[in-house]
Amino acid sequence: VCQGMLNAPAPFCIDFNTEYHIDHFGRDCPTCGSALSSRSAKMSKSLGNTVSPEEMISKYGADTVRLFILFGANPEAGMDWSDSALEANHRQLYSIIDAMESALALGESPGPLDDWLLARLRVNHAAWRYSMSNVSIREGVMISHYEMLSDWAWYIRRGGNNRDTAMQFLLGWVPMLAPATPHIAEEFWHPVGGDGLLATHSLGESEHSSEDDVGILAREAYLKELISSGRGLRELAERHAEAEITRVVIQTSPVWKGELARESIRLDAEGFDFKAGGMDYLKSREVFADEQTRGEVMQTWMALTMGSKKKRGRIHTWSQGEKQLIMSAIDEASTINTNSDFIAHSLGVSSVKAYPAGEAEDVAGKARFAFPLEPGIAFL
Repeated sequence: VCQGMLNAPAPFCIDFNTEYHIDHFGRDCPTCGSALSSRSAKMSKSLGNTVSPEEMISKYGADTVRLFILFGANPEAGMDWSDSALEANHRQLYSIIDAMESALALGESPGPLDDWLLARLRVNHAAWRYSMSNVSIREGVMISHYEMLSDWAWYIRRGGNNRDTAMQFLLGWVPMLAPATPHIAEEFWHPVGGDGLLATHSLGESEHSSEDDVGILAREAYLKELISSGRGLRELAERHAEAEITRVVIQTSPVWKGELARESIRLDAEGFDFKAGGMDYLKSREVFADEQTRGEVMQTWMALTMGSKKKRGRIHTWSQGEKQLIMSAIDEASTINTNSDFIAHSLGVSSVKAYPAGEAEDVAGKARFAFPLEPGIAFL
């Protein structure tokens, strides 16, 4: 692999398009007398903008420096040296160490999040192997040192507390850390149940994700997206609220919208031509008979199948997991109410209540916004 250049700031004269030694920082150009600016330039002894690896290693450790360089850019791309980014990677390593130590101290309490965590391990491991095999080192390190940690943090936030699951997760995670940060990975290899030296360990075949994994991951992704959307809406609601926000009412998609969504997914899988026959098909459905809701039915059908100038139809943007959730007729309101305490804590309110649009009060007019996997959210 042809490696890119490592760059660092150097004094620069705009008029003469010339870089000078770092001793000239804060001075005027020795040629024209103009004030020198700064720009990123290839590290070189002549400019003095080199960084001593020994100095950085003695301060942060070899693994931090390796992580910074490998995460900074893929090998063939150039990158700029950054002390602040190096410090950020140092903190990230400590977060990983804390996660490992906390995992080793878990109890024996199996729960519904165990299957999700192991499913995430299988998905991440496959993506990591693909990235590393294609020398996409930055993408691989993003998975091994960031996404895996994020998944572990989510597992703990959701109440995960099962040592057996944690050990399976760590046994898969630690080898993923080794290419970028071998010393820390080696340190944890034996505590998580590894044999021999990790440096001599050979990865077996990846464990492929199953159809069940798709559904498990999609359900948790639904809650994540709900919380993410809620946080954004809360910021907007706070600007207009006259009193403190204490509760959330969530109206999920009405039954008929879910039925239309399942029909559109089924027809799309069969290769149906929505442009040629979509409206005729819709007119043949019972839901189209009610004149009072006909306009909303047509709008929903178009949003599902054809979309608009700015947005494609949902059947073309939903992931396989989202389609599986819809085809399984997920009870969104029940899912939200079951996890209401966690959602309330995440959104900073005292209570969360959910029901299908049309089955109770239309709070803040959010019922019309309720769509499959996109509930209407009102802060009160």
